[in-house]
Amino acid sequence: MPYVAKVVEAVRPFGVLTYLHICGNSTQILELMADTGVDCIEPLDPLGGVDVADAYSTTSTATMW
Repeated sequence: MPYVAKVVEAVRPFGVLTYLHICGNSTQILELMADTGVDCIEPLDPLGGVDVADAYSTTSTATMW
């Protein structure tokens, strides 16, 4: 997700908070999502199959929504 990381890096100096949402089961890419540097991640689609405890332990650097 290098494009997302570049956008985050570009807007951060302006005090913009960043948020990343991906529909569906994002279990396999949670670490990639966290590595973008976003402030908030929303991987918890009701039908997505992401376990909340696993998601938190994988991405504790960002707020989960």
